[in-house]
Amino acid sequence: MTVQILLIRSRNKQNYEHADENKQIVDKKTQGSLLEYRPYVHVQIDGRTDVSDGPLIRTDVALFPDMTLYDAIAEASVRFGVEHPCVQNPYRMEVASASSNCYTVINVPGVVSNTSSRWIIKIVRRRGRIIYEDECLPSGRISMRGGTTVTFKKTN
Repeated sequence: MTVQILLIRSRNKQNYEHADENKQIVDKKTQGSLLEYRPYVHVQIDGRTDVSDGPLIRTDVALFPDMTLYDAIAEASVRFGVEHPCVQNPYRMEVASASSNCYTVINVPGVVSNTSSRWIIKIVRRRGRIIYEDECLPSGRISMRGGTTVTFKKTN
């Protein structure tokens, strides 16, 4: 009988040691993926045109659940303000109503523009699929995903 009890104890001890090793491996994998592979949304302001050079500003913001275009712009504004406190924040754009259901960007601080300049909003998914491209800000709810790039491009 004592032999059986010792065998049972040694099996249990082996199971605990094996379980601890597995738990450590899983913890390492989970911890690394949470810290190193956090998804981002890229928000860009492209003031370059065929005629003139302008700034190309890119800010990466951490993705959070149910993030919309407007959330991404707000996060980019905060992050840019923290990283560049002495520079005009280009993410504080001026918007105007072009029609009953269309709001357009009319001015971006720090980017020289004239009355004929227009801003095109383009939203591209990680693999290059364009999901939105227009002069009007999207009225519907477009959710952001990891790797999405939002570009505000100046045109003449």
